Amino acid sequence: MKKTTIPDPLSPLEVYYDARCGFCRRFRDWLLAQDRFVEFEFIDYRSERAMLIFPELACWRPELELVVRTARGEVIQGAGAWAVCLYACRDYRYWGKRLASPWLLPMAKCVAGLLASKRLALSDFFFGREAGEPEVSHRIGEQGEVPGFVGNENSRVKIKRPDIPDGLI
Repeated sequence: MKKTTIPDPLSPLEVYYDARCGFCRRFRDWLLAQDRFVEFEFIDYRSERAMLIFPELACWRPELELVVRTARGEVIQGAGAWAVCLYACRDYRYWGKRLASPWLLPMAKCVAGLLASKRLALSDFFFGREAGEPEVSHRIGEQGEVPGFVGNENSRVKIKRPDIPDGLI
């Protein structure tokens, strides 16, 4: 089995998210409320700032899944990005490492892909839209699929498996 690790050093992490998505905003707010080992910078993937500091972001198709970039420029997407964010939190480091393991990462990819494909509908249902927020189509990708969330060689979005160094817990 391939060992997976989370990049080191982690700090700081740029988290590219959809600021129009209530689900994404709640995740951002939850992460900001956590005691963390590293700093997060949350950047709306549609913003001018995102395009200025990460011109290649569009290649990662951040409208499909969460994208995290490390201080070294390593890009992690989907389930790996969720695992890195959890790993950066003091109370959830154990779970971040477990999610990045060869045994749980495939399941985490499926869950992250499912959530990503339904996030806008879930956001509307659980959180509603903020005043002035546009209605967004809930379909993602062609025929509603989430390209790349399984991370196989036929995926249009390549997901980098995070590596977690031994002895950090």
